[in-house]
Amino acid sequence: MPMFKTFYQEALDFHNKLLTNHKYTINLIATLRFITFIACVITFILGFEHTYLFIVSFITLILFLILIYIHNIYLYKSAYSNAIINKSLTFIDRLDDTWMNIEPSQVKFKDNYLCKDLDITGNKSLFLYLNQCHSKAGLSKLHHALSIGLKDVESIKQRNQAVNELALNKDLYLDLSALTSMYDSRSNLDYLISDNYLDTNKLTLYKVLRVFMPTIFFGSIILGLFQPIAFSVTIISFILNILISLVNISFNRTFVSDLIVKDDNIKVLNDVIASFENQSFHSTLLQSYQQRINQKQNATVTLKSLKRLKEIAESSKNGGVYILLLGMIGFDYQLVVAYDKWQKNQGQILKEIIDVYSDIELLLSLGVITQTKENSISPNITDKNIPYLHTKDIHHPLINHDRSIGNNINVDKGILVITGSNMSGKTTFIRTLGINLVLAYAGANVLAKSFEASIMKLLTSIRIEDDYALGISTFYAEINRIKEMVDYSKSNQPMIAFIDEIFMGTNSADRIYGATKALENLASYNSAIVVTTHDFELTKLDHVKNMHFKEYYENKHIKFDYKILPGPSTTRNARYLLEMAGIDS
Repeated sequence: MPMFKTFYQEALDFHNKLLTNHKYTINLIATLRFITFIACVITFILGFEHTYLFIVSFITLILFLILIYIHNIYLYKSAYSNAIINKSLTFIDRLDDTWMNIEPSQVKFKDNYLCKDLDITGNKSLFLYLNQCHSKAGLSKLHHALSIGLKDVESIKQRNQAVNELALNKDLYLDLSALTSMYDSRSNLDYLISDNYLDTNKLTLYKVLRVFMPTIFFGSIILGLFQPIAFSVTIISFILNILISLVNISFNRTFVSDLIVKDDNIKVLNDVIASFENQSFHSTLLQSYQQRINQKQNATVTLKSLKRLKEIAESSKNGGVYILLLGMIGFDYQLVVAYDKWQKNQGQILKEIIDVYSDIELLLSLGVITQTKENSISPNITDKNIPYLHTKDIHHPLINHDRSIGNNINVDKGILVITGSNMSGKTTFIRTLGINLVLAYAGANVLAKSFEASIMKLLTSIRIEDDYALGISTFYAEINRIKEMVDYSKSNQPMIAFIDEIFMGTNSADRIYGATKALENLASYNSAIVVTTHDFELTKLDHVKNMHFKEYYENKHIKFDYKILPGPSTTRNARYLLEMAGIDS
């Protein structure tokens, strides 16, 4: 798989220059906005003496609103360039192995022990390395993909094809990643789907006021062109419209503020869907997403119409303009009725759009491995009803490839006991196997030259913690983990379990006895068990396969090659490490 560092550096340089141009244009438009606003206010005030100036004021108001629209376009373009810059920097960080500075998501999930054991979530985790999700639905789907995974071969294959097709289209991938990064997870778009915000009687009143308020104001202006004394009617109609607006000001302003959505999430949805639906995809999953957003009508039509409502709502953020709009046309009533029409016609379509959007975020996240790991491949997941994992040159995805050591391993039904001296790489190795299985079942690429496995229940016992509140010791906590493995194995469904330093929380006699009984139970069923230990007695159990890591010495310094070897370990290094620490000198 290709590396993309040059591509991201070029994108970074281009958008830095573009951002400078955008800032100049934004400042120019802001100056013109100020001038037209002052002209609008002055002509409005003078209009009470010369009625025709109301028309001039209205024209300058329209010009002001147009400038707001253009200003917002360039603000969004500037935000997009910033997003490209920031996204390019985060991918360069991943490529340079400085990604651990990436800030974690503020959304918290209830994690199982598998997530903790394999560094799936938390700081410096797989979730943090992959995450391109910003919507709550996308974050939840990524967490589910990594903690639960897919359960059938065809779903895994389809998702992996979709992930790689997106990831290898580097321009589209960067565009979508930048756009989704502009989505603010603090904002909830559910209110846009709800149809319970306004009762029927109130809506009928709003529809009447929507016609009545602009009619009396502009009618008085037209009358004033022929009867100068009628300007007093214009003043009265303007004040009356404001008073009518104040009756429902609390509800109306809450509604308008929600519609504005400060973080531009509506624009993000619109641009992501527009970019996505115009592509020609080969993946059946990506094609199905396109069909979902187009099954009733073009999704961009739905989002563009909502986007226009949002842009109209934004014009009320200027206090002076808002007062003028209230007095002239009853602005809030106009907007609420217009939104009600949109919601009835197109609101339900938005549900499907939001769901597809979060699916796109998930695929972008899983594609990070393809983008940043040159040695990643599509896993071969089979539907064989036996537990096995056969892989060559497997690497840990969170360790830079320059520092990572690849290993070959065939894990089959039964017990694999891994021994080796301290710091030789046993724990990292079983985490490497586990985290690549997590990637494979999620539909992502894995880091290996070859990777074949069946669909298995994945269980771990690696980071064991006591619980003072519940009165559970480390040893008892591990017993509960092993019991879960034994209980599941009795279903005779394929299972793979990784156990690190089995029963290390108790004395050697009890540890060996407990480990022997546990492994004998687990070996009786359709399970593949990988266990690390310092207890050589376990290597002599019947029907176990033994492998080990070893250390070597150069100039009285201990070194490790982190390569797994057949057979049990025959070396120890605890005394040497104690001497190094100055404890046993």
